[in-house]
Amino acid sequence: MKFALPFTFLVAAAASVSAQIIPIDFDPGDTTSFDGWANLSSAGFPGPGYGTFPGSGAWLGPVGSNVAGSGDANLGKIANGPGGGPFVAANSIYFGSFTAVPNTLGGTLGVTDTTILAGTNTLVLQIQIGEATGYDFYNGAPPTLVLNGTTPITLEYSGLVNQFQDGTFTNPVTGLPEPVYVNTWGFQWDVSSFVDPITSLSIEFSGVTNGVEGSC
Repeated sequence: MKFALPFTFLVAAAASVSAQIIPIDFDPGDTTSFDGWANLSSAGFPGPGYGTFPGSGAWLGPVGSNVAGSGDANLGKIANGPGGGPFVAANSIYFGSFTAVPNTLGGTLGVTDTTILAGTNTLVLQIQIGEATGYDFYNGAPPTLVLNGTTPITLEYSGLVNQFQDGTFTNPVTGLPEPVYVNTWGFQWDVSSFVDPITSLSIEFSGVTNGVEGSC
């Protein structure tokens, strides 16, 4: 499976924003902050030290955001899957494994940040992820947001923002070819009612084995 992860993490603080859904069109007066990860590779950024196939080894450390204008959030490995885990490959993050069973846990990644924009009302996450045998996120589960290390925050919006075909795979049941897609997903959380000041956040998500993550 290919898992392309363009990961764009966007934090917005503006009362008017919380009622909007992805893709958010921020007003000129809104205060925003974001972190983005793109074009990760073992030869470029962040370079070697972030595992090799099947990906069960530890990372050198978390990966700071590299898109121009980003803040200081980090992307890191949370857990491996049963046969491997996420690692930085030649052109993307790859969820490695020796297993070819569809929809098998390939591992978990997480974004963390401790410098949150004051007065934040809305948190948005965008991930581009390639399918493997028709699956992208493990069990189809969306990312989980936790603020200040407490109870997970309820997801307000989840939707497919963009999609393009990137080859085919053979359906293990029918034996027929089916399209493989690279999906760009958008997720949004309304945190305007969170009582305490937000001092930290963590967003975790799991991909299936042999998935490629392009950017986020």
